Amino acid sequence: MLFTIQKKKQEKSEDNQPASLYLNPFLKSILGLDEKKKLEKPVNPQ
Repeated sequence: MLFTIQKKKQEKSEDNQPASLYLNPFLKSILGLDEKKKLEKPVNPQ
């Protein structure tokens, strides 16, 4: 019984994570900034 509940919780969190990333503009902007930093790093060491 406990195992099935934990499994359901795991599936739920995995389903909600990508959705929240796509729907949350704040997280989206942070991810965008991180991507920019990664791209700028080799060009600008600072």
